[in-house]
Amino acid sequence: PLALLQAVTGVGLIWTVGIDVFTHLWLLAGIVIYVVAMIMVFTNQLPVTAKLVEATKNPPPAPAPGEARPSGPPPHIAALVKRAALGGAVLNVMLVVIIILMVGGANGFLP
Repeated sequence: PLALLQAVTGVGLIWTVGIDVFTHLWLLAGIVIYVVAMIMVFTNQLPVTAKLVEATKNPPPAPAPGEARPSGPPPHIAALVKRAALGGAVLNVMLVVIIILMVGGANGFLP
């Protein structure tokens, strides 16, 4: 929810100050990266997290007598965890790039 509020406040600032986004490439790049990040959140992270919650809400069945417990998570859960971790890593890189663009943009080290 707070990430969406960031979009509202950002648009409000741009509109209030009267900034032409297309003349400040750092701002345009930051907005594009933000939109891509939000698309990733809603199309990958949230569905994968919901699937992980659903898949792990009940404990796995007990092994048959004399059988060893399987080591590690079941393959479908491991795949979901890997997908969520990769998405999270990409989102973290996007966040760092956005921060660099926003700090370095207005009167900073970017044109």
